[in-house]
Formats: sequence, structure tokens, C-alpha cells
Amino acid sequence: MWTLDFWLGVVFLALVPFWMAAYGAYVAAETIPDERHRRNVRLQFWGIGLLGLAVAIAYQYRMTKTDEVKQKALSYWQGGITDRLDKIIKQPVSPEQKQAAVNLKNELMQPLPKPTPGLPTAKRYHFSFDSSPGWTEQLKDSIEIDFNGFCAYLADLGFEIPEKFPPFKLTRLFNSGGDPPVQFFYVPRAWAVRDVDLESIILDTRIVADRDLGLSRAALADYIFSFHLKTNDLKLGDRQFRERTVPIFATYFNRSYSKRKLGTYWSDPSPSLINWTDALWEMQAKLGKPYTDRVLYYSIKALDSTDWGAISNTDFDVCLFDFGMFTGEKQQGLQHINETVEILHGHGINVWTYQPKPPEIKQQ
Repeated sequence: MWTLDFWLGVVFLALVPFWMAAYGAYVAAETIPDERHRRNVRLQFWGIGLLGLAVAIAYQYRMTKTDEVKQKALSYWQGGITDRLDKIIKQPVSPEQKQAAVNLKNELMQPLPKPTPGLPTAKRYHFSFDSSPGWTEQLKDSIEIDFNGFCAYLADLGFEIPEKFPPFKLTRLFNSGGDPPVQFFYVPRAWAVRDVDLESIILDTRIVADRDLGLSRAALADYIFSFHLKTNDLKLGDRQFRERTVPIFATYFNRSYSKRKLGTYWSDPSPSLINWTDALWEMQAKLGKPYTDRVLYYSIKALDSTDWGAISNTDFDVCLFDFGMFTGEKQQGLQHINETVEILHGHGINVWTYQPKPPEIKQQ
């Protein structure tokens, strides 16, 4: 409590200033001719100085005690979280959940970095769930842990994470006639370009039976990359092109984070989506996760850098490569440009000419 830091704060923030002020008043009082009046003035100034010093000591004491209480509360909170994570690690419902819990525990055990002046401090991401009966506390905990790990992974790459998300809702999704849905999740399109509305992100109830964190993460990834590429901005001439790229990037980063080849969570994915996601997965296998992650990060930044105007479906592949992938490769020094092109061509993706694709290669 009565540490050196405490007394240094008192001396430099209170004792020295108040002593200088009181002494200045003491000297100024020399000009008062009446001795009794001069003595009263000096006593008043010294009294004010001592009162200020006492207030400063009390304030410094209170701040020190407050810091101790905050530190103790933080320790209790961290201990409770790590205990819960240990239980999940010992009895995980899936390998993904165990890995996410291990990653988050390691992050919690790291000492907090000192904040850089002028930059916001690190923050955790918060998610809400509707009152669907399928939301058990364990399922919500699992998803929140996984989402925090996924958002931290994307933030480390440089992606901006939205400050808030719509609530997550569970329901049974069907297509017309009772057929399987086009997607096993529904992500609302917020109208504000850099904000979100409060509609729900809807997940199919299969997540409850399958404990499929990949599905919930696919919905979150879809929302984040829609946010980045501003697919809700009706003024953009290339909005439909951007919309087609979202599931490609969302699927890749979902797989990259989980370290396994998850599905697209489309009941009948287009050949274009399959071609691109398979090519990017092969690219990571051959060129490495860090390299491919960075290439795609810069690709998304490049695609969002301007309005590319209306782009036809037949030119989708070459535009995605020219306006996005090539810039990402260039940021990495074009180390593997030839291998990348070879991988893309191997999956039926044309990246060189603006022309319709050969009839034997299906496109969306």
C-alpha cells in the first residue's frame, strides 16, 4: 500500500506544487506593512497548502486501493474463465472446441501488453442469442469461445471486426416445398454501410445435434466479409461481384482457422464456389497458411479499394484474380505467382483472358 510509487506520486503531484505556491505567497506577504495582518496571511496560505497536501494523499490512497480492487477482480475473473476452459479442454464436444479453448486459454495467460499511446486498448467480442430453446448454456459458451478465437485470428491478420453483431437465432430452415435450404444459415444485409441492424443471424437447428461450430462460424464469417466488402451499399456498381466473392473468402478463412476442410454450408454450391474454395485450400497446403492468409487479406483490401463497375459472370474469375489475388501476391513479393496460377488453372479457373469460359467448365 505505502509503496515508493505512492510517495513519489504524493511528492511530485502534491507536495512540491503546494509548497511552491505557499512559499510564493509567504514571500509576497512581505510587502504587507501591518505585522499582524502579514502573519495571518502567511498562516492562511500555509494552511491551504497543508490542506491541499492532505487531500492529495487521500486521493492517491483511494486510487491505489481502487487499482488493487480492480487487479483482484481481474484475477478472480481470469481464474474463473480458465477453470471453465480447463473443463472444456478435458471434455470437449468436438476437436474444434478443444482447440478454440486451448487458444483462448493461452491468450488469457499472456501478460497484457502496454497500450500504445493514442491507440484503443484490446477488447473482447460479445455476442447475443435469442430465446430459442435449443440454446443451452454449454452450446452458447462453446460458440462464444469459438467466435472470440476466430475474431482474434482475423484481427491479427489486420481485418476490422464490427463493433456489434445481430443476435443469433436457431430455427429449422427449409426451401420452398420443404427442400433443404440454399444455405444452412441466413445473414441479414444491414443497410448502413459501416454498421449493423438488429435482425437475427439465423442458424439451422442442425448445429444443436451436430455441435457443428463450423456452421455458426461460417455465418459469422459471411457477416464479417459482407461488412468488409460493403455488399449492402446499393450505390456500388460491382455489388453483385462483391457478393459472389463473400462465400469464397468466408469458406477459406473458416477452413483456415479450423485447420480442416469444412463444407461451404450451401446445400447445392455452385461450381464456381467449389472451384475457388478448393483451389485456395490447395494453395494453402502447397504454399503455407501464413502466405495464403496474407495474400487473401490484401486481396480483400484491393477489392474494396474502389468500385470496379458492373462485372459479367463470364469475367468473374479473371476480375477476382486481377483486382484481388494479383495484388495480394504482389504484396508478398510475387514469390509464388506461377504456382498460384497453376493451382487456379488446375481447378478450371481462368485468370488470363476476359472471355466466356469453355463449355466443359461449369460456372455459376
